[in-house]
Amino acid sequence: MFTKTGIRHKILEDMLAEKWFKFMCNVGENQVSAILDIPFGAWNASDHASFLREKAGNEVYLIAKAKGINIKQEWIDRQQAILNTIPYHNNCSMVQDIHAKRQTEVDMFALEVIKMGKKYHIATPVNEILYHMVKVLEEKNNGVI
Repeated sequence: MFTKTGIRHKILEDMLAEKWFKFMCNVGENQVSAILDIPFGAWNASDHASFLREKAGNEVYLIAKAKGINIKQEWIDRQQAILNTIPYHNNCSMVQDIHAKRQTEVDMFALEVIKMGKKYHIATPVNEILYHMVKVLEEKNNGVI
């Protein structure tokens, strides 16, 4: 249908693995960006920011692996190349949510990683810390603290 209508598209080889890869990217990029209040350009400017992003995402990678889902290294390399093309000052959705004092997706990201980590006996210390840090930012925005 897309081909007939001229809509650009790509049929993915392994949709489930690609979805898990996207989840891995969101878990690392969104949460770390929100806590540090940094734009996408920080991934290229700061080895420290990239370290945190990679560690958060690696917990998702390990869970996916335990579930038999194959996130490929070339996808991870491709994501770094994509991050290099995003304008420096663009902010991810979670940074935008914090700035606008909206609730974030932290429960869909970190909390789910924590739950799955327990199920598969995989430690998720980075996501546990990120979860509580984002929750503090939400409490701050809600006037709790």
